[in-house]
Formats: sequence, C-alpha cells, structure tokens
Amino acid sequence: MAIILSMEGNFYGAAIAVMVALLFDGLDGWIARRLHTTSDFGGKLDSLADIVSFGIAPAIILYGIGLKELGILGWLVVILFLIAGAVRLALFKPGSVTGYFVGLPITAAGGAAASLVISRVDFTAWGLATVLILLAPLMVSRVRYPDMKRLNVRDIKLWKILLLIGIAIAVTLVDLKYLIFLPFVIYILYGIKDWVLSKVCIIKGRHCSVPKN
Repeated sequence: MAIILSMEGNFYGAAIAVMVALLFDGLDGWIARRLHTTSDFGGKLDSLADIVSFGIAPAIILYGIGLKELGILGWLVVILFLIAGAVRLALFKPGSVTGYFVGLPITAAGGAAASLVISRVDFTAWGLATVLILLAPLMVSRVRYPDMKRLNVRDIKLWKILLLIGIAIAVTLVDLKYLIFLPFVIYILYGIKDWVLSKVCIIKGRHCSVPKN
C-alpha cells in the first residue's frame, strides 16, 4: 500500500501505511508465540516483510518527496539505505540475544524515515539525504538498542519516565505534530549514548556495565 500510494503521489498516506506495518510487526511475533505457531518459515517471511515495509517503502517515500531533486546522488543514498537494511536483516539472528539488538533495527530506521513525512518536518533534499546517510551505518553498527517488545516498564527507572514525560509535554507545547517523530529520535540517541559511554569506560580502563533500560 505504501509503495502504491507513493507512486500516486500520496506520500503522507504512504507514511501512514508504514506506521501501520510497524504496528503489525510488533503484533505478529507476539501472536505467534501466544498461539505456539512460531517457525523458521515465519522468521524468514518476517525478514522479507521488513525489507519491503521498512526498507523499500520508506526509501521510495523520501525519494519522492525530495531526494529525486539530487539526481544520481539521491539514487545512491536510497541504495545505501536499502543495502544497509538488507545487511542488517541478514546479520540478525532471532533468539540469539535477548533484551537488545546489535545495530539499529530496520523497523526503527524505516519508522523514523516515515515519521518525517507524518510530522511534516520541513527537511530539504540534502536534509533527507543526511537522515538516510546517518541511519544506514547505524543499522550495521555494533551499537546496542533495547528490544522494545521485551521491555518491562516496571524495570525502567522513575527519573527516565519523568524525563520522557517532560520532553513529550515540551514538544507538545511547541508543536503536537513532532510527537510522532520524537520517539524515534529518542530511541536512536539512546543507543548512541550507551555506546559512547562504553567507549569512554574502555578509554579510561574501567569496566562499565551499560544499563539495559
């Protein structure tokens, strides 16, 4: 649906379709586990759905709303994003690590790209290119990101919850539309923050345990 709507020039509707796919991506695994119907076939099909829904569709959307103005560079940026997403899915091993992902999940990368359109963030063509260029290496990086599907809210420190509420209120006062884009920004920066802290500890020769939440 997102790809077809993009072809028709309805990029806002296409971005909404990506968000709906994001919702279903969070439900399908949970439903399969509840019904005891998990399988290798389901895992492979899920990866195929992910590259289409959160790789190809968002790339087409951003290309249509601005990247095409950059000509061949716009093509290269889109290809870079898609290759990084494909590599991310190929490297991912379901069940190998619990509690976190190594590398930015393609669902978060594609969701962040689509949220730009829904929030109507006024990025130039170069701005959109910069976003995809930053997301691509994060997907194939060693940066750890929490698995939101396994996150236990009761384990999150109170000050972090209050901080998120404060940020949400501040953003709402500025412009309500940015609330859709904000969660993706926080998620991306959260992983980078923990990665930077771990590197600082290594440089200082200390052992630091990166918090899970």
